[in-house]
Amino acid sequence: MASGYGRRVRVDLQKWLIGSTTGGTPAAAGTTCLAALCYIASPGTTLDDGSANATPGTTEPGIGTNGYSRQTLTWNATVSTPSNDAAAINQNTGAITFTSSGGAFTTAANALNYVFLYLSSATSSTTEANYIGRAVIAVPQAVNAAGITLTIASGGLTMSMVSA
Repeated sequence: MASGYGRRVRVDLQKWLIGSTTGGTPAAAGTTCLAALCYIASPGTTLDDGSANATPGTTEPGIGTNGYSRQTLTWNATVSTPSNDAAAINQNTGAITFTSSGGAFTTAANALNYVFLYLSSATSSTTEANYIGRAVIAVPQAVNAAGITLTIASGGLTMSMVSA
């Protein structure tokens, strides 16, 4: 037997995250969501607490170093209504761009392979209270010199709430 949240709960949770009231369902005001880059071999099974394997200046580029900062996300205003037992999906609107200036974010050996989502830009915000989730970068990229831009296209970041 499958277990998990019902479709309405999944959609409303997605709406809450982005602050959407589209479709008449009341939703709490969303908070600012920030994208962070991370280079780790594997997020591990303890990553959902937000603190494991995600460390600014170690597995995340140093905030304020060579132009790196977490980037504000804008989400689609509408969350799709999924079929039974399917995921409620939302995507970013507008490109998310990280450009190195004055030097590298990573070494050639450390390709950026994950986007982490946080509610804060502070380096101390890798706690569970500020961690929303993560997504895999389809083609990991090393930002190992000044002037390199890593861009996630509009619609390129897809987050979903699954039912089971």
